[in-house]
Amino acid sequence: MMFNVSVGVVGVGGVGAHHAMILKGICEFVGVYDIREDIRKTVSQRLGIREFQSLEELLKHVDAVFICTPPFTHASLIEVIAEEGKHIFCEKPLSVNVNDAEQVVKTVDKSGIIFMMGFVLRFHPLYARIKELLDQGTIGSVVNAWFFDVRGPFRKGVGSWRLRREFSSGIFEQIVHEVDLIRWIIGEPSRVFALSNKLVLQDTDYEDNIVYLLKMRNSSIVTLISSICSKSRVRDLGIVGSQGTLIAKEGKIFLNDQLVEYEKWNAVKREDIYFLSCVQKGLKPTVNEIDGYRAQVIGEAALKSIALEKEVAIEYKY
Repeated sequence: MMFNVSVGVVGVGGVGAHHAMILKGICEFVGVYDIREDIRKTVSQRLGIREFQSLEELLKHVDAVFICTPPFTHASLIEVIAEEGKHIFCEKPLSVNVNDAEQVVKTVDKSGIIFMMGFVLRFHPLYARIKELLDQGTIGSVVNAWFFDVRGPFRKGVGSWRLRREFSSGIFEQIVHEVDLIRWIIGEPSRVFALSNKLVLQDTDYEDNIVYLLKMRNSSIVTLISSICSKSRVRDLGIVGSQGTLIAKEGKIFLNDQLVEYEKWNAVKREDIYFLSCVQKGLKPTVNEIDGYRAQVIGEAALKSIALEKEVAIEYKY
């Protein structure tokens, strides 16, 4: 499948290079830009693609841009790229704070560009199947759910930006995927009570363990447990409904203890194809700047809850 869309990637660390590898086979891929000359040269040579010396030069040649840079750069990059009328795919999270996220919403609305958030779990076959089962009413109405995202710290091949909350958004950079997943498959939360600690990692200025307890608008309860100092990796979930229970464990789905089969595919490729399809057809993606903004609001409300040691209301402007 080839799309008649010219695309460039800004930021070619791990995820940016991965997008570039996929994009060069499904669209009119133009090239990459990264402020780190050694990184962009290495990636361009390895993938056999063009490297640009500046963002301005890249923007002269593309219809759309994939932003795969650290979170603290997103808002300013979006403003520059949107002013040039280029469509944007932005990796998660949208920003490092709610104020920047609000500005992005205004920028996108004013520019009229097509904007998509990189919440790849929406395109993962396991979660897509769970969403389908819930939409079909397989387990009735949701009453209780839990999500685990437990792993070690991201350190390999990255700069010091991951160590400071003001640059990375802290542990939220990891769990923003689960926050979006909760909104997508369960619904909107109304309140959050959160707890955290920092007992293991000494090189960060933020927590290494966090728990969200969310009261949802539909009155269900959702718990999100995350760690970035674990020696094992776990990304499981459970959803108790009024008429059944879904469990996702070690890549398998169980409905009332019965194994559920599901089709497998490359989630990032499907995500990229969806964005290019939206650009080519002139359609607004179903996962967009509003989803990025709302996830940011939830993350900031959780930090406020930790600071105040009490439950905090979740309120959106958009």
